[in-house]
Amino acid sequence: MLIAGFLAGCVEERSSIDLQRVPMPEGGSVYTVAVLDGDPEPSLVAPSHAGLFIHHSDRGAWEHIQPRSQDALRQQRLGQPNDEALTPARRALNFRPSELFTAHDSRLWLAPGVSETGTQEFLTSEDLGRTWSRTPLPIIAAQPEDPPDEPETSDAPDAGSDTQDERPPSDQPAPDGPTDETQPPAEPTLRPNPAHLRFVNTGELGFYLMGANNLWKLKLPADAPLRADAQPEELWENISLRGAQLDDDSNRTKLPYMLRHYLPAAPQRPYEMLTMLRERLHIYRRDAGEPKFKEVAVLDGADSQLATVPGTNLVLILTSEGLFKSEDDGKTWNRLTWYSLTQDDTQGQALQVLAATPDHPATLLLALEDGAIYRSDDLGEKFTEVRPPDLDLRGVVDFAYSRKHDRVWAATNGAGVLRSLDRGKTWQNINDELRATRASDIGADESDAFLLGTDAGLYRLAGRPESGQWQMLQPRAITAIRVEHDSGAILSGTTTGAIVRLETSGKSSVSQAAPSAPTGATAFRAPRFRGMDLPPRAIVAIEAHPDNPQVYAWSAHRGPLTSLDSGVSWTSLALNPAFESALEGSYISNFTTEVGERIYLVTRGLNPSAPTQLWRSYNNGETWHAVSSLERGPRPSDVFLAHNPSLSPENVFMAHRNRFARSLDGGSSWRDLRGPWSDGEILLYELIDDKHLLIVESFQTTYLVLVTDTEQERPSFRNYQLNWPKRRGIDRADIHNISVQGGYFFLSTDRGLYTGKVPDEHQRLPNGLAVLITIISVALLTLLGFGIMRATA
Repeated sequence: MLIAGFLAGCVEERSSIDLQRVPMPEGGSVYTVAVLDGDPEPSLVAPSHAGLFIHHSDRGAWEHIQPRSQDALRQQRLGQPNDEALTPARRALNFRPSELFTAHDSRLWLAPGVSETGTQEFLTSEDLGRTWSRTPLPIIAAQPEDPPDEPETSDAPDAGSDTQDERPPSDQPAPDGPTDETQPPAEPTLRPNPAHLRFVNTGELGFYLMGANNLWKLKLPADAPLRADAQPEELWENISLRGAQLDDDSNRTKLPYMLRHYLPAAPQRPYEMLTMLRERLHIYRRDAGEPKFKEVAVLDGADSQLATVPGTNLVLILTSEGLFKSEDDGKTWNRLTWYSLTQDDTQGQALQVLAATPDHPATLLLALEDGAIYRSDDLGEKFTEVRPPDLDLRGVVDFAYSRKHDRVWAATNGAGVLRSLDRGKTWQNINDELRATRASDIGADESDAFLLGTDAGLYRLAGRPESGQWQMLQPRAITAIRVEHDSGAILSGTTTGAIVRLETSGKSSVSQAAPSAPTGATAFRAPRFRGMDLPPRAIVAIEAHPDNPQVYAWSAHRGPLTSLDSGVSWTSLALNPAFESALEGSYISNFTTEVGERIYLVTRGLNPSAPTQLWRSYNNGETWHAVSSLERGPRPSDVFLAHNPSLSPENVFMAHRNRFARSLDGGSSWRDLRGPWSDGEILLYELIDDKHLLIVESFQTTYLVLVTDTEQERPSFRNYQLNWPKRRGIDRADIHNISVQGGYFFLSTDRGLYTGKVPDEHQRLPNGLAVLITIISVALLTLLGFGIMRATA
């Protein structure tokens, strides 16, 4: 019995690893800032890819919250704007983030289609985003068409036919805007397209909802509760758009008209104004008492913001062609200049108007796409730069303003949240515990300390992983990391094509490696940037030959680069024209170097049915040869390559789908290695020293598989199930990178950084021996059991 118990106890091995979240560095990217005015101080809510953050009373540390639904019968995850919340498709329509997530009358509003539910309802919150409830969209009524209007003099054609997705109600004369309610309502038939809906938050002038060619006003009084059973007609009042060109039946070859922005009438500005976009921007105005909008101007470019200066009739419009001002009710528009003649014409990204006070005139703040902020105290006649451009173009994506507290904030792409207490003259970041940085690459330095590249900078872990203590090594927006083994210098690529060499002494040098002009080079899409739209010059990979100082880097759309002095200076590497021609219709997904002048590339066709191709060069990329093809499966699956410098040349390892293989001839032929990955799918592969690390998914469970002895007929492996904290939200497409440092392994995902303790190899028996001991244990227990039965019989 003692022998059996001993043998049985030997196989009780550690078979799973508990993962824990590693707090990210402070700062990073937020989509917008919603301000809820309170007494004595306002509170802020900032949505980001990492979730929602609350800044209580605009002081102290931010609080990270996990929103939940108030409806216990519905278990869908609600209201947590992540990287899919403000989607690229919606940004392509040039909607500002604050048009999709905003605060009005102490209530947060999230546009439909923005949350992960994708329902035909709004999400609203009255407790700073902790809990969310659903609010129905307005209903579009299909009504009979009005008879043709009598001819009249007008600068704008009447509204055309309705579209199928968003059909406006028939036009009704209404001096104050709303549709005439004396008409009997028709049966509701259509709802607006959620992809086109956004908010028009005009503060005291009202809260509106805008679709592609519909406009509604919220009828709910300021302090009234939002009932869960409220009907759409109780909440939303249709605003007639009669006179605005909504459709054009005569020419279906052009783009459809899109309603862009709206200004309600004000005491100092007794007219409404809206903009419609087609090939050009059409500006409409409706004077008080008039039933129709009339076209008053046409501008080039798409507008991103329409604003007015409180207390005046001045109207501003920010477009892709510049910032324009009108002082004659929109009839003429003058372009304002914010840059000096020596600067290039950088586009404006966000505009904020600060109302005049007894001590200050009205102030204009303008953020440019390069990160600079300009300020004007004379209604745009002269602008002064108050924040310089960012080296990596991490700009202000949205402003937020509290007129009550005369305070302004800026949401940024990489620098967290900025605040100004002096009407935009100076800016300070308020990023205490705002951990919204996004990981781009991970690694280890010469002391085996963990390195993290993010949109906010390059960091070294300064304590235990769970502590979240980080030391910033340099502030550039990092997209790739490479540590030089001999010197310990760190090479880091940036989003704008620069490569920074950081010596162990702290000295650094910067080389603008990627060319600024388009080169026609094949795109490089690294697996860890799946789903992200990187700038063309972003450095996505850095590799070095193991036996010489030559280093290679690859940019997203500007081609390969090479350095002969260990990354101090860089030149573009021109690929063979015949090879470039062969890559048409493909993109590069991976590359690795080997001893001598060997380089390997993996390319994938843009056509989903095209195979994945492995290429090899023996002369540092001068000529290339196709060595093998890999079939693509029904789901996107990356191909990972690695070379172990301790092995002889042309020893290459490959992981793809459910296949882990080794080649002894540079990829011409492969020998499959069998293991638990054969019944699952390999999501990630990394070779660290002599250990192969595989992240495998099988039956919706992820595993870490450590593989050694790959030169043997049967390699040794150890298999561990990964137990994610709060498993929801982590899936196969989220895991991008793996690294091992100081007894921990780290996983970089879309949802953040996770870590687990590396298992002690001596605590677990090799697979073959474990199986043998298990069999012997079972046999001994069986024999002993029969012996006991005989003795008692």
